[in-house]
Amino acid sequence: MASELADLYPGERLLWTGMPTRFPVLSRTDRVILPLSAFAVIMFVSNAIVPILRDDRAGNVVMVPFLVLVGLMVTHLLAGRFVVRRRELRTTTYTVTDRRVIVVSRPLLGQRVNSAYLRSLPPPLVVSESGTVGTIRFGQPTLLQELMREGNRKRRMEFVPELIEIDNVRQVRDTIARAQRELPPH
Repeated sequence: MASELADLYPGERLLWTGMPTRFPVLSRTDRVILPLSAFAVIMFVSNAIVPILRDDRAGNVVMVPFLVLVGLMVTHLLAGRFVVRRRELRTTTYTVTDRRVIVVSRPLLGQRVNSAYLRSLPPPLVVSESGTVGTIRFGQPTLLQELMREGNRKRRMEFVPELIEIDNVRQVRDTIARAQRELPPH
């Protein structure tokens, strides 16, 4: 079923395929971004909207709809993170072959296919686990590195897969590690 979604190269062997079984609401970077965003909204309301509402000059009446529109856009950006992430995770399929890790997802429009060669990835690590379900990362980026990647479009293009909330996480990690060890030398 899921393996049909990823195109394999000739001679490439499928080792595992799966999908997220749970859909976390917050990522590690959200725990930093959300408080900062909430602070920005509070500052916006207290410094822009409240003074205008207290002042009864006619010129400020024009600014209120504009500021309300900006406030709605900021709120949409804050809430939109969760809607888009949840939609993307619900449509994500992970494929591990003897050469690559492939992530196929369908965000709001179209289909996104990313892959990384096992040879270029650090060893897989189980970073969170609850029973048999967990997340696999390649390497252990710091929170600052994750924030920089999220805020920088070029760094987001440097695809490093993350297998989020998959079942049988330790078995999948072992499969990937074995495939990395069995790769022929350059």
